[in-house]
Amino acid sequence: MTYLIWSALASAAVISLEFLFRRGLVWHENLVWLIPTAILAQFLIYKLVTSAPTYVLAFAAFQMTNLALRAGLSHFVLEEPIKRGSVVAVIALAAAIGIGNAWK
Repeated sequence: MTYLIWSALASAAVISLEFLFRRGLVWHENLVWLIPTAILAQFLIYKLVTSAPTYVLAFAAFQMTNLALRAGLSHFVLEEPIKRGSVVAVIALAAAIGIGNAWK
């Protein structure tokens, strides 16, 4: 189950970059810290894929944490409404991960 931790960390790195770009970050002026952050995100995704029991569970875990963090950031920080489809997708992905862990 450590792949869920790697998934949450990788999603946090990716979503934080997306949030900064959405707030108007100019990428070519901030390469000094954007490149290390991108390398960190890629390393965290590598650890996620190598620690997950299957690639399918790694993909589902990354999508679930990514979607949950995006929805939370949109709702609590950007004050946008959460769409019903996003909530259903997070629940479906969580169920898929639970079934995948129980299946093995």
